[in-house]
Amino acid sequence: MTVALIAGLVWVGAALPFGMLLGRGMRLADQRDQDPFRIDGVERYLREQATAPLS
Repeated sequence: MTVALIAGLVWVGAALPFGMLLGRGMRLADQRDQDPFRIDGVERYLREQATAPLS
């Protein structure tokens, strides 16, 4: 019983970070489909470039 409990905890401990990364990647992909220019500061960068002086 103890071995099964420890094995389960190790499995959850190993799978949890992977699941969190996978979920974050899926969420970012969904956001990118909805509004591609708001991800990763692209929209802010484009606005700054558009208002920058030409010198």
